[in-house]
Amino acid sequence: MAIKWLLFVDKTSEEMTTRYLRTSLATEFKEGRTLVERVIGSMCFFVPKANPGYEDRLHLVSEWVVEFDKNGLPGREIGLDQHGGVVLAGPNQEDYGFWLDTNMTYQDFTGESVSAETFEALWVKSEAYRNACGRA
Repeated sequence: MAIKWLLFVDKTSEEMTTRYLRTSLATEFKEGRTLVERVIGSMCFFVPKANPGYEDRLHLVSEWVVEFDKNGLPGREIGLDQHGGVVLAGPNQEDYGFWLDTNMTYQDFTGESVSAETFEALWVKSEAYRNACGRA
C-alpha cells in the first residue's frame, strides 16, 4: 500500500495579493541609437519586436510603477518622466511590456510600495495618453 503525502505550502497574505512598486531600475537609456545599433536593426528587420512603441521613449523614463501579481510576477507597468508624467505603459496591443519580458519577480526589485489607487490613477492617465497619441 502506497502512502501519499500532501505538501502544503504556507503562503502569507502578503505573498497572495497584488502589489505595486515604484522603482528607478532600468532608467538609464540613452536617446537615439548608435550607427552599429541602426545597422544591426536594419539587418534584423524581419525579427518581431516585443515593444516597438517603447523604443523611442525609453530614454524619457525616470521611474517605473509596476504591478505584481500574487506570484510576484510583473503584470502591468507604467513609465514616468522626471515630472511624473506618463510616457509609456503596457502591456497593450502594440507592446508586450518591458518588465513582463524579463524573468524578474517582486523580490528582484528595489523601490517603494505604492497603493492600488495610485497605480490605477496612473493607469487611467496612461490610457488617456495612449489615446491622445493614437497608440493602442
